[in-house]
Amino acid sequence: MLPKPSPDPKSSIWAWLAHDLRLYRVQRGLSGDALAKLINCARSSISRLENNEAKLDERQAAILDERWDTGGHFATMLWYARLGHDPDWLKQHQDIESDASVIKVYESQVVPGLLQLSEYAHALVVESGAPNVDDIVARRMARQEILTRESPPVLLVLLTENVIDWPVGGPSLMRKQLAYLLEVSDRPNIGVRVVPDRRALISG
Repeated sequence: MLPKPSPDPKSSIWAWLAHDLRLYRVQRGLSGDALAKLINCARSSISRLENNEAKLDERQAAILDERWDTGGHFATMLWYARLGHDPDWLKQHQDIESDASVIKVYESQVVPGLLQLSEYAHALVVESGAPNVDDIVARRMARQEILTRESPPVLLVLLTENVIDWPVGGPSLMRKQLAYLLEVSDRPNIGVRVVPDRRALISG
């Protein structure tokens, strides 16, 4: 099977770093196994690093710069990559979310994406003014598939009372969304708790 093509170095600094890692390796005639031994990691990690599915760390960058005499190329790129905004941040978040065994969420304004009904998500996205509403909602719903897979993660959600008081999409839709929260909170892998408004407690 042919290897994946290198990430587009113009898409982000992280992608440029991954692209250059493969470029420098190939220029030196090194195999993935040889590079793995050089930076002391698993062979599979090299593929992930070169495909921008994992991130080079400072120790690995320092080894490459020293052994390949790059003049600090990888350490400098790593420094800038960590400073800058990564346009692929959402995919990274989703990858971490998909691999997690335990997910803890705190939300003070809206129902978390993993527990949103599609109608609720649609109302939120419309109000945000974002384009491609249907695409955004579809991606959000796809994220929820991790909760129904064979070995789902444990999801622990803490909400403020504001979340259940704000009638997103109107009272009818909000009742439906809150009923869904009660339903999913009965699942053995999902816990939902609401922090009451202290002002209401004090005035009462």
